[in-house]
Parts: sequence; structure tokens; C-alpha cells
Amino acid sequence: MHGLLHYFKEEFGKGTWSMGCWGGQYRWSRGEGYQIAYRLASSNPNKFITVEVGSTVRQFMATDLLPESAYIFRASAKTRQGWGEPLEATVITTEKRAPCFGCAIQSCRKSPQKRPEPPRELRVPQSEVTSRSLQLHWHPGSDGSSPIRYFTIQIKELPDGGWQTYSSSLSHEATSCLIDRLNPFTSYKLRLKATNDIGDSDFGAETEAVTTLQDAPSEAPNSVSATPHTTSSVLVRWQPPKAENLNGLLLGYRIYYRELEYESSGPESKTIKNPSALRVELTRE
Repeated sequence: MHGLLHYFKEEFGKGTWSMGCWGGQYRWSRGEGYQIAYRLASSNPNKFITVEVGSTVRQFMATDLLPESAYIFRASAKTRQGWGEPLEATVITTEKRAPCFGCAIQSCRKSPQKRPEPPRELRVPQSEVTSRSLQLHWHPGSDGSSPIRYFTIQIKELPDGGWQTYSSSLSHEATSCLIDRLNPFTSYKLRLKATNDIGDSDFGAETEAVTTLQDAPSEAPNSVSATPHTTSSVLVRWQPPKAENLNGLLLGYRIYYRELEYESSGPESKTIKNPSALRVELTRE
């Protein structure tokens, strides 16, 4: 057997969930049974509850599940050659029922299930943008007559970055998400898709470019040197921080200095407002 034709039939209520209607795909060897394994999505990824059933069984019901919780279910089939590759689905226990999944009754008038539509009206309020985070908001699209299971957010750093998945397991109830661990003074675009039991939506329209706020430089000037210039002055030279560590527009430098004979006194300072400056002469005043 090369796979399983399947569907996951929702019959939620009082902590139960049923899965049914699997069969052969492509080519069958004589089946010897099935194995169902499941666990809480938040639990140990290697610790499943496992049940084996006979080859004539076409439905399995899990009981005593926690309400409004995500579970991972796996189903695999066995032949004389061994166990096949498992199918896996994420299921969220909910009282919301969807009509007629995989219904083969042509006279059924209920809406057929299909992939969901992507979330719409993505926006990032400027008031919720900081130097290293932003808050993304959206409105859910149509669920395709099957409950949304989770959302996936992707982010792209401009101008040349590719799309990267920020989160692929965002709650089905979410309508906003805090995007953190961003770089200051950097432009980004974001996009979003939804997933139900039928599959993934396409990614929706991406946001306009959003630029994080400026922050203080995360690197000090380097290659700092000080050489005597006259009997009462010292010439200080340096190299600027790397561009990626400026975290904003470079406005200038501040030089701190003090006389070694007066350890107890605080340092004096001098501000250089020219961001292109790489040297300054300090004199006794």
C-alpha cells in the first residue's frame, strides 16, 4: 500500500473525536490492520497514545479529550511487508460542526467543504510599531465550511530578503499577532494564510512596507586611538560602527575624557555633530 485516502470527520462533543473513511490509493497489498496514534500538540512529541485496529475497521473514536485543545493524530496501515507511512493531521476539539465533509450523496444540499480563503485587510498600525517589534492585525476570510485550524505568518525583509515563516501554528481564534525579534530601522512586508481540514489557503495580499523605529547603535566606534598633538591637546581617531549596527541615521559622536590625576572626578565630554567626522582634537580649557 502506497498511502491512505482519508478524511477526518468531526464529531466533537464531550471530549470525543472520530476519524473515518480511509482506503487504498494506487495499489494494495492485503491489509492486516491500522494504527492510530494521537497526543496533545503541546505534549512530548515522542509520546503518543497508540491503538491498533483490524483491517475491516473504517472509523476510530478518541475519547476523554480536552476541550478547545489542539491534538496531533496519525494513521498508518499495515501489510505483510510492514507499516506504511503515517498520515498526520492537527485537530482542535470544538463544538463547531461542519457540514458534509467528503459527502458522496449527490442529493445533499449542504455546502461542500473546501480550502479556506486567506485572511484579509492586513494592517500594522504605526502606533504599534517599535524599534524591534510590530503588531499585525487581520480579518479572517471564509472558512470553507470547515473550521479554521491555524494561521501561518510569513515575513520578508526589504529590499532583498526572501519570505521566511515567522509562525506556522497561530491560534485559529487569533486576529492579531505581535511580531518581535526584528531589526531596528528596517522595512518589512508580511503575509498570511489559513488552514482547515481540507488544506491551506493561498497566501493573501501582503502588507505595505512597514519600517521599524530607530534605536541607539548596538556597536561603539572601533579602532579608537589617541595621540599627543600639542602640549595641551590630544588627537583622537576612530572608525564608525558597521552600517547594520547603526540602527538608524548616524547623527554624530560623543567623546568622553578625563585626567588620570583626578580619578574621583567625573569625565568631561565633547559632542561631535558631524556624522562623517573620524577625528577630534581635545584641548585643555
